[in-house]
Amino acid sequence: MKTAKSFNPFTNAVKTAILIAFMGLLSFCVQGQTTYTPSPTSYPSSACSSGNFIGTSCSFTFTGSLLELQGTTDTQLNLTMAKCGGGSFSSTSSYYIKWANTNDSVAIACSSNITQIYPSGTSYTFTDANPGFTSGTRYYMLTVTNGASHWYSNVVTVIANSINQAPTDTTTAATNITTNSATLNGSVNPNGYNTSYLFEYGLTTSYGSNTSATVIGSGTTTLSENANITGLLSNTLYHFRIMAMNSNGTSYGNDLTFTTSSAGQFDLELGSAIIATPNPFVQGQSKQVNYSVSNTGSSAFIGTIKLIFCDSVGIAIAVMQETWTDTINAGQTKNYIHTYPTTTNSRGSYKIRVEYSIDPNWLGFSGGTPAGAGSYTNPIDIDVILPSGMANIKLEEFQFNFYNRQLHIRSLKNEEYRLTVFEMTGKLIYFKKIMSTEFYETFSVFSKGLYVLQIESNNTVIRKKIVIE
Repeated sequence: MKTAKSFNPFTNAVKTAILIAFMGLLSFCVQGQTTYTPSPTSYPSSACSSGNFIGTSCSFTFTGSLLELQGTTDTQLNLTMAKCGGGSFSSTSSYYIKWANTNDSVAIACSSNITQIYPSGTSYTFTDANPGFTSGTRYYMLTVTNGASHWYSNVVTVIANSINQAPTDTTTAATNITTNSATLNGSVNPNGYNTSYLFEYGLTTSYGSNTSATVIGSGTTTLSENANITGLLSNTLYHFRIMAMNSNGTSYGNDLTFTTSSAGQFDLELGSAIIATPNPFVQGQSKQVNYSVSNTGSSAFIGTIKLIFCDSVGIAIAVMQETWTDTINAGQTKNYIHTYPTTTNSRGSYKIRVEYSIDPNWLGFSGGTPAGAGSYTNPIDIDVILPSGMANIKLEEFQFNFYNRQLHIRSLKNEEYRLTVFEMTGKLIYFKKIMSTEFYETFSVFSKGLYVLQIESNNTVIRKKIVIE
């Protein structure tokens, strides 16, 4: 399972996200959320009882008591208009939205800040998503022109306020759920500031694990995001939520849950039986090995099987055949036959064993390697004897003594032999060719533990376990 870790807002991933956000703020100006608050927000009665005035800078006479204007608070400019007493807007008249920085009807009516509009029906709303100011106050008016006649509405005061918002986010349902993985989903709106997000997940609402932070920029639209997680327990309920961060704060999505798929029950019991014929066998002849593997459990075995030829202390010498990839169903026994080619092994005692390993992806099993995988049962002992006519060289042609890390070997023949020391894993750690009949060696640099000492001449191999303390 993936290692759970408590979220630290200053982990490397989030540090990176914060650094990117800071660099983004240095490189360009980011606009935050702006709210536009108008007044009035309903049609004032004074709009339909106002008098006339002369626009001093535009020399027009503006007639009142015809148009009324109101606004709606929003993140964009919204101005709604109607004719006093009702009625539809005329298609033969020209309508304009005008504004100024001062609350003066004459200045607004003659302002050069003009947007022509084309209202229809009895009510019409003018919308400007980017009115061009994010703070301060502007004053808006509706005017209409038909030939030499001009009319005006009441003034609507609009105040702009920039709001530095943390991101908004929502957790949505997990998908692609398996025995040990899932895709977590959610949505994030950066609200105009450089934002990063991640997912928290765990067995409780304390979560404890999180995905890496991902930077999504400084837009103002809602984005769908996701992250894949692995290393989960099968058939287990998990909590998760999305978490988004920018320079204005951190927001947490709603908590949701999902349950991983079941991996099924795993019950595997393997046993093996081996028969080697002939036993003992003559050096230089081939032999046949019959062996069987039985599955007494309730689950199928899917994996590999090997026949291993070992020395007398159990160290593997050779794989007696290529790996078998096989399936052994519950309650089934499979028989195998292998003919070991002409042997050149020295006279002595050996072992044969069956070794097997399971496919960990079997049936979605994700909890590690089952007990028994890679092990073996019922190894048999075999003996190699010399063919007729050869001198029977006794194993006692070497005598040795090992005590207090010092080895003493006495050879009864004046010929070269080889001394080798292995770790129990089979790793070679010492080798030396020796010609003398008396040999001494102190293993002062060897670590404490169990080792295999091998003495080998042309016709003899002796292996003994030694303990270094």
